[in-house]
This record gives sequence, structure tokens and C-alpha cells, in this order.
Amino acid sequence: MTFNDFIYAGEKATKKKNKIIKKLQKQKFLVNTYVVALPANEENLLDIYSAKMLLQPHYKDMPIHVVGVAQGYDEALELVRDIVDEVYTKTGSFKVSEFLKQ
Repeated sequence: MTFNDFIYAGEKATKKKNKIIKKLQKQKFLVNTYVVALPANEENLLDIYSAKMLLQPHYKDMPIHVVGVAQGYDEALELVRDIVDEVYTKTGSFKVSEFLKQ
């Protein structure tokens, strides 16, 4: 798992952002925490993963590039909406991966 230089955070996750990132890096168990990542395939804009799910062996070998963290699934959805909205406002396109890699 890799992390973007700038990590977006949902409203509830903002206060705990650094703590959440450290726990994700150490592969610690996090309750009700979700990760927003660059898409695993070209058809998606972004992917949402439960932090608990990322502890499974299958995900340890996957190249997941984290761009945001959220407390709760609803907040993760709002965060994705905010990121996509920001990308569209700034670029006029939905090339989210390209924008976030800059």
C-alpha cells in the first residue's frame, strides 16, 4: 500500500488523519474506517476499501495507492464525490487518476 503526498480526509476523519495513516501503514485493525484509492481498473474513477478488508492476505499483494481516508462508508462516498467534483472543477474532465498523481 502506498500513499499519495496529499491525503484527502472526510469530516470525521480529519482530526484523526495522521493516526489513521500510521495504523494503515502498520496494518493495524481499524473499525469503521474506509480508504479511497486510485482505481484498480481503468473503468472506475476511484475505489473504496474497508480498512478491515485490506488486512486480508489477498490485498497485501495488491498495489493500492491511497488518496483519502474516511470514518464510515457514507463519509467515504461523500469524499469520493468531493474529490471528483474538485477534479472536474479544476480540469473540466474526469481524469481523476491523472490529477491525483500530479
